[in-house]
Amino acid sequence: RTAMTRYAVDDLKIGEKVTGTVTGFFKNIGANVDLGLELPGFIHVAAMSKDRVEKPEDMLSIGDRITGRVLTVTRTTAKTPAQIKMSMVELPVFDKDLDAVNALKVGNEVTGTVTGFTKVGAMLDLGLPFPGFLHVKQMTGDRGKDPEGVFIVGEKVTARIRSVKGDRGGEVELTML
Repeated sequence: RTAMTRYAVDDLKIGEKVTGTVTGFFKNIGANVDLGLELPGFIHVAAMSKDRVEKPEDMLSIGDRITGRVLTVTRTTAKTPAQIKMSMVELPVFDKDLDAVNALKVGNEVTGTVTGFTKVGAMLDLGLPFPGFLHVKQMTGDRGKDPEGVFIVGEKVTARIRSVKGDRGGEVELTML
């Protein structure tokens, strides 16, 4: 790709709107998206809708043009491929969010609203341009428990930040207090 393309990827901001074409699916986890940049886009099923989506093909088809917001931009590491994670769920995005993202610290207590579920956890709206994620094991200590049996959509949950990942805090993993 050109130097201009690399510049465009490096210039992406968390919360920025991007548009691309669905090029394929990764298991039942999410969809790959061609954004016309050097890095591919990826959208997890939990970030496709505020309602539960079982598999990406229930929501999207190959060739669909979609618009979403940037959650993280990551370069290849030993554990993850380079990608731009994105969300189709419309969340509030404004300048003070970036200050809040940068202020997130492991161990801080946060309160969020349950917006949806995956098979292994709950998504919480923390008032940021991306959701917090509470793994079922962090809810109950029991991997086999169905997250929908622990919380309901719209419920307020207070949790502790377990980890913050991404260049500017694009993923927040939570644990119960």
